[in-house]
Amino acid sequence: LIRIGVVVGVILLGLYFRDFYTQLRIPSRVFLFQELCMIFGLSFVGQGLLSYVHRDWTIPRKIMLGGSALALVCVFGWRLLFDIAARGAVQPRPVLFLGLSPTVLQLAGHFRENPEFGLEPIGYLGSAEGTAAASAGMSRLGSLSDLSAVIEATRPSSVVIGKREDIKPWWTNEFLELRFSGVNAEQAATLYERTFGRVCAAEIWPSKMIFGDTWKTR
Repeated sequence: LIRIGVVVGVILLGLYFRDFYTQLRIPSRVFLFQELCMIFGLSFVGQGLLSYVHRDWTIPRKIMLGGSALALVCVFGWRLLFDIAARGAVQPRPVLFLGLSPTVLQLAGHFRENPEFGLEPIGYLGSAEGTAAASAGMSRLGSLSDLSAVIEATRPSSVVIGKREDIKPWWTNEFLELRFSGVNAEQAATLYERTFGRVCAAEIWPSKMIFGDTWKTR
């Protein structure tokens, strides 16, 4: 049990640190196979290092080779089946972006590659951004003045503010009405932090860092 537990512990740590528990969808089968081979390879390295410490805790070579090959096939097949089941598990919710920025493009691309988040970008409102929007698959639905008409036509579940400088102060009442009508309104920086689990450096304004109270020591 100790021998098997050491190997299983190394494999589980490898799956954890390679984000197999958070990355539900598989980019490609080749990528999945390469990642699993690297994780199981780490278990062999761990066995080699363990043999220098306590030889009785290592698994015999033939059992290690056969068990690793069988576990690799089982985990690979299970993840493929799980990927098929996860495709239709979450009903996508349409998301409308106000303004286009690098953060918005990154969020839109991430949601398209990872549909398990349940968010589907339908386009953006703002000025034309040329090839940047086209390469990310973002279609321009109009200008910011067309917000009410576009919301009536597309019925998004969320409105994400990509460019805060384009939002006028007197639009506060409109965003409150959107929230009361069931449409969630938030900033791209907030959605980025909730999606990736870290603060977006591109959304930090230098003026707030210099003149704000965030970085002042007490």
